[in-house]
Amino acid sequence: MRGLRSAMALASAAVLCLVAAPAAGATVFTPVGSFSSAHPDGVAVDQSSGDVYVSAESGGIRKYDVSGAFIKSFAPSEASMEVSGVAVNPTNHDVYGFVHSPTAKRRVIIYNESGTEIGIIPIVSAAANASVQIASDSAGNVYVPNGNVIEEFSPSGDPLQTITCSTCPGTASFNNPSSVAVDSNGNIYVSDFERVLKFGPAGDAGPTPIVIEGGQVQSGVGVDRANDDVIVDHADPSFTYAYLTAYDSSGAKIADFGEGVIAGFGQPAVRESTGAVYASDEIAEQVFIFGRANAPTASTEPASSESAEGATLNGTVNPEGQLATDCHFDYTNDADFQANEWQNAEAAVCDPDPSFSTQAIAVSAEAVGLSPHTTYDYRVVITTAGGTTEGATQQFTTLAAPPSVGGETASGISQHAATLSGVVNPNGEPTTCKFEYGTTVSYGTEVPCTTSPGSGESPVEVSIPALSGLAAGTTYHFRVVATNGGGTTNGADQSFTTLADTCATNTLLCPPADTDKDGVPDKEDQCVSEAGPASNHGCPIKEEPPRNEAAYKVCVKKATKAYKKALKKAHTPAKKKVAKKKKAKAIKKCAARYL
Repeated sequence: MRGLRSAMALASAAVLCLVAAPAAGATVFTPVGSFSSAHPDGVAVDQSSGDVYVSAESGGIRKYDVSGAFIKSFAPSEASMEVSGVAVNPTNHDVYGFVHSPTAKRRVIIYNESGTEIGIIPIVSAAANASVQIASDSAGNVYVPNGNVIEEFSPSGDPLQTITCSTCPGTASFNNPSSVAVDSNGNIYVSDFERVLKFGPAGDAGPTPIVIEGGQVQSGVGVDRANDDVIVDHADPSFTYAYLTAYDSSGAKIADFGEGVIAGFGQPAVRESTGAVYASDEIAEQVFIFGRANAPTASTEPASSESAEGATLNGTVNPEGQLATDCHFDYTNDADFQANEWQNAEAAVCDPDPSFSTQAIAVSAEAVGLSPHTTYDYRVVITTAGGTTEGATQQFTTLAAPPSVGGETASGISQHAATLSGVVNPNGEPTTCKFEYGTTVSYGTEVPCTTSPGSGESPVEVSIPALSGLAAGTTYHFRVVATNGGGTTNGADQSFTTLADTCATNTLLCPPADTDKDGVPDKEDQCVSEAGPASNHGCPIKEEPPRNEAAYKVCVKKATKAYKKALKKAHTPAKKKVAKKKKAKAIKKCAARYL
């Protein structure tokens, strides 16, 4: 393995590789941190505490916390022993360290989690490959590459099986295997220089091994027992750069990552609770940490609140717990979409921001400034560290535009009629209109326009030329109302006042007849042809002669004398009565004449 690293060091010094953008819908692994460790080789994670153990050849084993902070180191008690591989027993947190010496001694030293040496598993050397990576399964059994075999031991050091690759496809033997890992079902993965093989728990006695990866130079292999994904640390065929690849348990490739980050390959390990991958890099003397980011999901949902000029775009997205660096809706009219797809699309930002949600969340955006009665295509798009995912394309059609109205006027106003006029633009839809009018803003009466506005896109004059039956001297409110498939538009309230009636239009308003022009109507005048005051019933007041009381007395005296003379001649009562009446009449005439 050191020879491979030396070749990688020469190549990586001259090559700078950039990490490719993740494909839509792919799971990606992105650098989230690193920590320094001199000459790191093997890496193992205590799944309970998150502590990381790094073997460092002559540096022994170093222990770091989950953040990469150094805790302690411990080394073999025997001099000249170097540690290349490390593993953790998940049942009791014991640490296995594969050690070797220049004199070909090989063994697995068992430490407790405090770093105290508590046991040894001797390894009978089968070949000269000293720098190997070991593994532990869920029961604490330890797997050790040894020459061209893989040996399995119990936690107490009892041999359990030896895997020789006798049933391997192609070459039926190992080619100096350097790393081993075990998944949650006990399947065994072996990095065998230019291939990664998957064995069943029974090794050679089980099903024929399958090749997970071939044709490249592998350094180490690790397994995420939370999902049994396989992580391979390797170089490209020309040894120009190192990188890692994740596969699922069937061998289907998930993602390449680490290119341009790691300089030399080493041993990967995974913290199962988070999916974080730890990869040692002896050239850079770093342990790099890669975070797993699942691809976000996106579903474009039906639009809502469609109007003539806008709509609400809806969707659901799941950033899978990641920061959403972008979430938006693309939209464009269908004619443009058919010609250019999304090239000219408008973008509207998602609301709310779905960042860090671990489940599907509803998002929406407002599409504005649209054309009436037009079909639009749209989709939701979300980008996270896991890649960019585009929802399926959906369509909606904007509503027809409601008519436009204005220009309301009243003309030809008389006592009982008026002409109402206005302007209606159908905005391309068949449109009807009417005038509403009344003595209040509640109107109460409506009359259809005498001409139809039609279905064009230009203003059309409409009117009621002779609205009749109005009351004289009255204020009326009116407006024009137009309706089409896009809705109804009410014009602004307007008002006019009819003219007041006169004697010429209403005889009830004419003054009464007054023949003698004395201001007393003929029907009340007792002297129609003679002018007189109302106090004298329209009759003239005649002048009376001046009063003459002396003449009156003389007149009365004469009447009395005549009465007495007549009384002497009256011999009957009847004649006396007649004489008396004549006296009274004569006195009355005296009064009328002189008083």
